[in-house]
Amino acid sequence: MRRLSTFAAGLALASLGLAGCSESGSRAEAAGAPEAAEPGPPTAVAAAPVATATPEASVEDSAGPAFAETYPGAEIEQAALSEADGTDGGLMVFTTEAAPEQVIAFYKGKAEAAGLSPTMAMAQGDTHAYGAAHPQTGATLSVVASPDGERTSVQLSWSGATVP
Repeated sequence: MRRLSTFAAGLALASLGLAGCSESGSRAEAAGAPEAAEPGPPTAVAAAPVATATPEASVEDSAGPAFAETYPGAEIEQAALSEADGTDGGLMVFTTEAAPEQVIAFYKGKAEAAGLSPTMAMAQGDTHAYGAAHPQTGATLSVVASPDGERTSVQLSWSGATVP
């Protein structure tokens, strides 16, 4: 139950980081923006098999871009890949023995190396979050890491994997 609430909190934190990226809600309505169109049909999502990554895990092992590769030594609990409108995306939930700060530093380095710029970074208690986006391609990364007993629980999401 704790992991489910941690996962929900992580997604909420990640959503906060992305919410500032576009106009929505009353601001858009006040500006006279047209109402959003009805959502299209659901996009198929293929679940990836549960696996344990090794330090030598490559981007092919995690089926994601280099900036969202599987954390070394991670125990993957859930993973899903998606493709909508020609843009790839994914979500991975895993645990690791590393501290939340170490996980965030790892993904911050990967994001910066891929040309993504920080959009959000925060720490609330022992929970740490980081978000980044690529200015030209719109590729995004969101990571939330929080303690879970003796381990760290991590929720990682990414989209728009095509980075120049």
